[in-house]
Amino acid sequence: MKKPDSEAVRARRHRAHSRGDHSLCRAGVCTYVDNDRPPQFSMPAAGSDESVLSAVLEYIDGVPPGRDGGPQIVMARCAVKLAQNIDAGAPGLPSLIRELQHVMSDIADSEDEDMLDEIRSRHHARRTALLEAVGDQESA
Repeated sequence: MKKPDSEAVRARRHRAHSRGDHSLCRAGVCTYVDNDRPPQFSMPAAGSDESVLSAVLEYIDGVPPGRDGGPQIVMARCAVKLAQNIDAGAPGLPSLIRELQHVMSDIADSEDEDMLDEIRSRHHARRTALLEAVGDQESA
C-alpha cells in the first residue's frame, strides 16, 4: 500500500504548480499532466480591435438588464472602469484583474437584484475607486 504524501511534499508540489512547474503534479489532478501540452491561450494581435473592454461590454450586453441605478448597473460600470484601466496598462495590473474577475462573477450571480447584490455593488464601487486612486498615485 502506498503511503500518503508528507506535508512537505504537498507544499513543494503546490509551490511548484503555482509557479507553472508541473513536474511534481499528479495525473488526474492537474490538467497539465493529463494532456500532451498545456491548454493554449493566444492573445489577440496588436492591431486588432479586441480588448478587455470589448470582452466586458460583450458579456454585459448578454446579461438581463437590471433596474436603473440598481446593483447590476453599478457593477457593470465598475467592470467597465476596471477594463479601461487594464487596457491602458495602469499600475497595479494584478489587483485590477483580480477585482474585475470578482465583479464579473458577481454580475453573473445577480439575476434577481436583492440586498446581497446591493452590498456587492457598493463593495465593488469602493474597491474600484480605491484601485483607481492608488493607480493615480503610483503614476504621478
